Amino acid sequence: MAKGTFTEFSKDYIEPRPDRVVLDLDLDDWSDNGPRQTEDKDRAISPFIVLRYQGKTMVLNPLMLKVEGDAYMDVDVHAFDGGEDATIGVMSMGDGYRHTLTETGTTSHGWNSDPLVVLLVGEQKKVEVKSAD
Repeated sequence: MAKGTFTEFSKDYIEPRPDRVVLDLDLDDWSDNGPRQTEDKDRAISPFIVLRYQGKTMVLNPLMLKVEGDAYMDVDVHAFDGGEDATIGVMSMGDGYRHTLTETGTTSHGWNSDPLVVLLVGEQKKVEVKSAD
């Protein structure tokens, strides 16, 4: 469910559930000149977050990137099933519509899938969507 601000989202979904674990990582700590920066200043490091459930594993790798001075964050998602490479099915939802990957030749839980999915947060802007009709 999209909320207008992080504060609203937090109030509605995080705060009412103090029994849930919240991993709150400030990626500025890993970015340029952050305290976790490597000696190689041209290469920021980032954490790996490993999630496991009944033989399935997802590795989340958040990355902080800059292109022509504009900062954006992405999270690379890698999947494994029974310890072997796996594919990831994804969906997004906006304006009441679900969007999935186009045909890829593989599925995961019945959804079109790929071996690497990248979640991206960058410059926000509206664009006109042309109907397929």
